[in-house]
Amino acid sequence: MTDTQLYLAVGLPTIAVLVGVLINAMQFHAQFGTLSARMSSMENRMLALENRITGLESKYDARFDMIISKLVDLDNRLTRVEERLEHLR
Repeated sequence: MTDTQLYLAVGLPTIAVLVGVLINAMQFHAQFGTLSARMSSMENRMLALENRITGLESKYDARFDMIISKLVDLDNRLTRVEERLEHLR
């Protein structure tokens, strides 16, 4: 076996393996980029959902406060009616 044959026998498979590794690395990088984009999209959707829930929470807080104030007013009116009834007896 000559030196040239030895270099070809060892060098060609090594080059083929290195090219394969390079191609796999490029595919991994492309898949990682796609995964990163999908994660970013998911994060944006979660932020939108969080903002929507926060808006609903503030809306219901306002309504709850309104109901509580009406109940307090009703309690005050009922207390006055009870006091008037007590004076009539």
